[in-house]
Parts: sequence; structure tokens; C-alpha cells
Amino acid sequence: MRAVSQIDWRMAAIYTNWLHNDKRTDRAAFLDGAYNVATFGYVGDAFTDQVAHHPGARYWIPTWDEWIKAAHFDPNRSGPSQPGFWPYSTTSDTVAFGGPPASRGGVGQANFGWEASAQFGSPYTVPLGAYPTVQSPWGLLDTAGGTAEWTETLFTTSGFDRYRIIDGSAYGTTQFFGLADSLRRAFADEYPSISGIDYGFRIASSVPSPSVTLALAFSITLGCSRRRR
Repeated sequence: MRAVSQIDWRMAAIYTNWLHNDKRTDRAAFLDGAYNVATFGYVGDAFTDQVAHHPGARYWIPTWDEWIKAAHFDPNRSGPSQPGFWPYSTTSDTVAFGGPPASRGGVGQANFGWEASAQFGSPYTVPLGAYPTVQSPWGLLDTAGGTAEWTETLFTTSGFDRYRIIDGSAYGTTQFFGLADSLRRAFADEYPSISGIDYGFRIASSVPSPSVTLALAFSITLGCSRRRR
């Protein structure tokens, strides 16, 4: 029930393989399913990892589009059956106020923008779901704060430098970092082998009927990047 950190994109991918293979404990269960681990590597500064999950994967790291839809899209944004996107991932037009949750005597709306203290404890030990009234339009918790989250989508510069996109604010950062939750302002990117204290992820899965994809609120959150766009 606490956001997990120090995990890189590849570890997240291996975790989805394990879920795809029904959490088996043999080695093969970790090596393929959503992503083929044999593709993980580098040629110079360019990584060779499988770009997208296998079409038949049961679980995967959401694409950036899927992540944005789960965090920002509301099918009733402007009224019944009038869809649109909220600027912030907390079903809001304004940035959330980061701080300790009410359960610790604080008034924060998301787990960022504050430091450890004797009064409030540490932001790194706040349990997931500690801000229950602050949700995405789909009811997802902690889309702001906790950890920023890996996506499957590539960001390419100079035609050959490639990174994976990360989105969302993270604990241990300043109030300014709440702008990372904006649909229009910023995202981060990093090599898939780089981990960080604020790097995390959600998991996407197919829903049998109707055939849609949801970014599930798996509580395994992991990070923000050194490169913020």
C-alpha cells in the first residue's frame, strides 16, 4: 500500500510479464508475455527494447495516450454525453495543492510539495489512496503525487535518441512540480534502464466486454525524470 520506487521501465515490463503468466514463479514467466526481455539492450545510446507490448498481452504498461485518457478524459466533461479533457489529472481546472493528507492532519490534495517533518511524517510513507476525494474522472486514485509514472510511448530526439515518456507529479518535489499534472504543460522522459526514487507505473489491461482499455490503479508507482519537456 505504499508507492514503490527505484524501478526502471524494464522492471515494470517484467512485472507485466509475470502478471500475464498468472504470477508463476518459474523463470520463463518473467521473460516474455507482454514484452520480450531478450530485446532489452543498447546499441550506442539507442535502446533496442521492444517498442510496444505484444498484441495478445493481458497486462502491459499503458501507452501515453492510454495514461492521459485514464487521468484526464471525462465522457461527461461538459454535461451528459459531452466528453472532454480536464486540464489536471484530479478532475480539476486548477493544479492540486500538494501536502500531507487529512489522515495526518494536513490539507494536501496530492502527495507532493512537502518534506518530512515530526508533525506530518514522511511523504514516502503515505499509503496509496490517502487522498480519497481527489480522483481522475474514471475514479483512479493518486494520478497526482506519489510517483510519476512510466508509459510505453517513445520520445525521440535527433532522429535516433529515444526515451520512454513519464507523466505526473511525484513525492519529494516542490509545489511547482504540480504543473507536471497538467495536460498541456510538461512530461518527462528517460532511458528504460534508469530508475529513480520517484519513478513508478500503472498497469493497463483489456476489459473483455466492451473491448476497451483501462489504466488500472495498480499501486506500484515509480517516478519523474531528469529531462522534463
